[in-house]
Amino acid sequence: MYTTLAVERVRQTIGTAVTVIHTPSRRLTMDSRELAQFIEARDGISKPWLLVLLRLKKLEERKDTTPPELYMEELQALHKELMGLGEWWVGNEDELFNP
Repeated sequence: MYTTLAVERVRQTIGTAVTVIHTPSRRLTMDSRELAQFIEARDGISKPWLLVLLRLKKLEERKDTTPPELYMEELQALHKELMGLGEWWVGNEDELFNP
């Protein structure tokens, strides 16, 4: 449970709009491969918050095979990196949160 809460906390920090495709009839979650393709297609390689999101997704996908201590260590490192980016969304809200 604590790992799910930590992942959700990081997700809330960077927003889930990038990892989820909203369609009128359903919500589809991307895996890391699809997210990487999405980032590449939108020229997101130069956007560090998207790369942190991709690393978070990859970590989430291997959480069942990663020892809890290592998982939390990697998650904390991602959170620290994300917090180091500052308020990257300020001035870009429309582009980022209303695709």
